[in-house]
Amino acid sequence: MASQPTCPPCSDSPLSITSNIIAIITFIYVLLVGLFYRGALLRGADNDIRMMVQEISIRHVSFKHWEKQSSGQISDESLAVTLKVELELKALKKKLRELGHPIEEDQHEVQTMPERKSYSHYWRGWKFVHDRDELREMLGRFDALLGMAKVLAESGE
Repeated sequence: MASQPTCPPCSDSPLSITSNIIAIITFIYVLLVGLFYRGALLRGADNDIRMMVQEISIRHVSFKHWEKQSSGQISDESLAVTLKVELELKALKKKLRELGHPIEEDQHEVQTMPERKSYSHYWRGWKFVHDRDELREMLGRFDALLGMAKVLAESGE
């Protein structure tokens, strides 16, 4: 009777077991770091939006003050840019209304830091971060247009 060939033992070596354990621990570590990063990003977005509300309020008041001061001295070219600034300001105020931070049209004083609202519904999605980035982009456009309008108004005098 012929004996059947014997297979070597199928157990893993100690090095293989160690590398599998290290891979699992690394995977868990990456998941935890990602969750902590997301939480920090969302908490930071909340604070960033609150700060931007105050910045937009400052820009709104300063724009209205500048517009009142230079109302009779604006050239046609500067007037066109000023109208674009007003459109951008309206878009900013609309976005703030959507977020629950309205700025009044006849506001002549800087709005204080808005009260902290509950943004717990944002913890399930990236909408909060998207809103923050959209506000930041709109504020940048507003600043650029306002700077252009001021330069054109000064050069037209």
